[in-house]
Amino acid sequence: AGGKAGGKKKKAAGAGDGGGAASAGRGAKSPGGGAKKGGKKGGGAAGGGGAAAEPDEGPSVGSLDMSEEDAVAALAQLGIANFDQHLKAFAEGDWKAKKEAFEALQNADYAGKVHTMSPALVVAFRAKTKNFQEKNANVMKAGFLAVGGCARASQEGSTFSRPAAAVVIDIAVEKLADKKQQSAIADMFTALAASTSPKFVLQQLAKKLPGVKSVAAHQAASAWITSCVNEFGAAGTGDALVVQFATAEFEKARTELKDVKTRNECVAMLAACYKQLGPPFAKKASRGASDQLKSAAEAEFEKIGYDPSAAQSARQVLGESAEDKAAAAPSGAKKDLAKLLDKDCLDRMGNADVKKWKDRKDAMEQVVAKCQESGNSIKYNAMAKDVLKTLIVRLQDQNLNNRPVAATALGEVLASIGPQDAPGGLKICAKALVTGCSDSKKPTLHACLEALEKGCVFDDQPESKAIEQVMLAMTTKDIGLSKPTGRPELLDIGGKLFPGMARKTDMKCMVAPLLDCMNDKSSSVRASAERLVVITLVQKGAHPRDYSKGAEALSPSFRRTTETRLEQLFDEAAAASTNGAAAADDLPREEKVEEEDAPPAAKAHPRTPASAKSKSPGPGGRTSSARKPPKSGGRGGAGRGSGANGGGGGGGG
Repeated sequence: AGGKAGGKKKKAAGAGDGGGAASAGRGAKSPGGGAKKGGKKGGGAAGGGGAAAEPDEGPSVGSLDMSEEDAVAALAQLGIANFDQHLKAFAEGDWKAKKEAFEALQNADYAGKVHTMSPALVVAFRAKTKNFQEKNANVMKAGFLAVGGCARASQEGSTFSRPAAAVVIDIAVEKLADKKQQSAIADMFTALAASTSPKFVLQQLAKKLPGVKSVAAHQAASAWITSCVNEFGAAGTGDALVVQFATAEFEKARTELKDVKTRNECVAMLAACYKQLGPPFAKKASRGASDQLKSAAEAEFEKIGYDPSAAQSARQVLGESAEDKAAAAPSGAKKDLAKLLDKDCLDRMGNADVKKWKDRKDAMEQVVAKCQESGNSIKYNAMAKDVLKTLIVRLQDQNLNNRPVAATALGEVLASIGPQDAPGGLKICAKALVTGCSDSKKPTLHACLEALEKGCVFDDQPESKAIEQVMLAMTTKDIGLSKPTGRPELLDIGGKLFPGMARKTDMKCMVAPLLDCMNDKSSSVRASAERLVVITLVQKGAHPRDYSKGAEALSPSFRRTTETRLEQLFDEAAAASTNGAAAADDLPREEKVEEEDAPPAAKAHPRTPASAKSKSPGPGGRTSSARKPPKSGGRGGAGRGSGANGGGGGGGG
């Protein structure tokens, strides 16, 4: 890519005035201009050649592999009247003449030529508006309408180029901030959706919108998605994509933008989907949604009602792929990732080359998109396992921005393979996700936590065996709860998930980590750990004896404090168990004492065996004596032993 006017500004290959190898440089006015201002010819290298130039981060038509001259030459074949005069208008700078030139392109005859002409149109649009930075809104509006006009001419076998559409959608999202351009952009989005597919346009829009600060842009984008659902149908638009967008956008509007209109649009797009898909969609919409969004959506669902006939009026889409159509079709059959993903997706995702981080990111985003487009219904086969194994490597990607993308992709795959196969999937990736919870970057940490939850809860129903895999990962040596970073979040998600485990599931592996967390410097960590202690006892996954024995391994200073608190937690667990007053009988313990045979001292503490307070007959009529309490100071031991002769009390403090 050549420099502009002396090589001061680098541009991406294929941009308006950067043609690189495609056109030898011809000074300041031509692609690949030389280092000096003037008319000397200079090859790509002399003009700051493509290999040495850094690609810019903005929208680029470099992937279209077409220079401005080639684009103009292609458009000339459309037979537009006074085409040469229209070209001069762009050079002379009169905005009305530029507008008329774009109107001529809008009304041109693209029949049967849309696929070949659309890249040329986008390249010319970018070049003639100074990289889409034309200040006159009327000119930009006319340019977007020209793109829409080309897209509307699509026919079967000749649809708008997706790479070209991606470029123009990318810049259009930014331009939504200008209310004068919103109607033209919405019109273009709809035309592109009909030509390429609504899912494709929504995916491109959702990628760009989070980085746009304008409230007006968020309002307009959300409103268009609602209209898209009404026009193309919820299944055609991708109801899973709509849910994901609405959930994220609602929270952004609530916490960052402070905008009621955007929040209302998010609720409206969910309601539009519910009207067509009914109660099953309501469950899907509630996953991961905040309480505010849930309550607002439920109220709107009840108000708008379910009308199956609403889905039958969906507009036809020309450019929808076979995979898109299969995903939109109402079928209970699970999809095969091997057929949905590009053939080189795994290879691109596994390429560890530092410079290929964008390829890895694109491949992971494709996994997310295809899982969602399948309705989160994926076969758990060899391909799915390979994807999981490749993604866990990306959790440690050299590019930090790729790590949360990998965690998000893992969550989508886990959610898509379903509750029956989720335990197997988590067996592969739970440790990697738990390790990711110790990442110093919050986006990665939160994405890992969300992925763990997606793999354990399906339609608001916890999967016990999947949760067990998370528990085992959390207690693995040198990761999880053994590391201070991520401890609060892991304890919190444990508090959410562990009550969903089957009763009497062995949870003894949690004893030592929880005792360690009970002595953490953070009061919130200590409180969360104590809550989990109670849960393990109520679930009969661990016994008070296990905690008392574990406390003996602590240092004397921690031991005294911990044992005192454990006694209180044992009481809390007893009270929280089934049937309230009968909880003491439901909680597992060493030995149950009949209250009518126990002296008053024993009744005061139901878990203390009578033999620890007074003499009681042992087997064969023998009598075992209780040990005398210590004469001085310190607190006694746990005093919870039981044996053939009744068990002794605690030792001296």
